[in-house]
Amino acid sequence: MASGHVRKRTTKAGGTVWGVIVNRDRDPVTGKRRRTAHGSYRTKAEAPTALRRILTEIDSGVFFVERTDLTVGEYITNVWWSAHIPTIRANTAASYDRVIAARIIPGLWSARLQKLTPAMLTGHPGDTSEGAQDNDGAHVSRAVLWRPPGRARRSLR
Repeated sequence: MASGHVRKRTTKAGGTVWGVIVNRDRDPVTGKRRRTAHGSYRTKAEAPTALRRILTEIDSGVFFVERTDLTVGEYITNVWWSAHIPTIRANTAASYDRVIAARIIPGLWSARLQKLTPAMLTGHPGDTSEGAQDNDGAHVSRAVLWRPPGRARRSLR
C-alpha cells in the first residue's frame, strides 16, 4: 500500500510551492524503496487533496505505468498475441500474422513502446487516417497499436 506526505519547497525565484512525495511499494527484485515526487501546488490546501487523489489512484492500479524497455515487437508477441491466441481461429491468426508482418514490422517493430508518439503512428503502413495507403488489414494494425489487449479483441469481433 502506498503512502506519502506533503513537502514545502522554495523555488529558484524565492517563492513557496508545495509538493507531494509518494512512497510506493518496494521493488520486488531489488528490494529498494520507490519514491516519486509530484506537482508544484501553490497553496498548502491543494497538496493534501492531490496526495489523496494520487494514493487512491495508485491503490486502484490506474496511476503509475512502470517504466520499461519493452518494444512494440515484444509487446505484440508477449502480451497482445498471447491474449488473443486462445480466442481466435487458425485462419484469423494467419491473417493477423500477415498484417503484422506487412504493416507493423517494417516501421515500428523495434521502437520502444513508451517512446511512441502520434507522429510515429501517423503515416506508418497501418495508418487508417485520411490520405493513408490502402485500407486492407489496417483495422487490425490499428487495434494492435492503439487499444489495450481487451479492447482490441472486442473491436475485432
